[in-house]
Amino acid sequence: MLKREEILERLSESVVRGDVEEAKKAAKDAIEEGIDAYEAIMLGCAKGMFVVSDKYERFEYFMPDLICSAEAMSAATDILKPHISVEKAHLSGRVVIGTVEGDIHSIGKEIVKVFLAAAGFDVHDLGVNVPNKEFLKKAMEIKPEIVAMSTLTTPTIESMANVINLFKKEGVRKGYKFLVGGAVLSEEWRIRLGADGYGKDASEGARVAKRLMEEAKCWPSPS
Repeated sequence: MLKREEILERLSESVVRGDVEEAKKAAKDAIEEGIDAYEAIMLGCAKGMFVVSDKYERFEYFMPDLICSAEAMSAATDILKPHISVEKAHLSGRVVIGTVEGDIHSIGKEIVKVFLAAAGFDVHDLGVNVPNKEFLKKAMEIKPEIVAMSTLTTPTIESMANVINLFKKEGVRKGYKFLVGGAVLSEEWRIRLGADGYGKDASEGARVAKRLMEEAKCWPSPS
């Protein structure tokens, strides 16, 4: 039991410090010791990421710190994820995420992805400069509860509107919750776009996603 707690603490601390190599080593040790992979992520990696989030909100950590911690968590979860049982893989829900067409920025999306994973979501990343139809195609394929879109440029906000309108055109808009974020966005933009949620940063984005997930349980399944 002591060794289990030590490994979980190492996972947490490596994320807080942004230590990629230690995160990898702790993740491998967790597998070798037979620690449940989902618990290793939630009680180790995610615990550390919540500490990072708190430090960021209190201005003790800044964007470079977030990036380092996100990289450490990603390194650990890449090792742990293949060992998660099917039953536990989608406990919070599924999210399709991508940076919209015309925008090649990835850092913000990558950090949001880590926070979503820390919150227990099964995240499917489409990458950057994602064509509008790819959001719809992936959503129809895996039936996520949430479609998350990111952009850092004002001109590409239109791409977000185009994605939502495409879902409307196909008659499946009501089957999904749309979460938007990015430096140029605001709650006012969310309303104008017709999206369901807006996160001003990665931490808030994950909290909003949890709320949207609760709302999604009352919605009809996408067809």
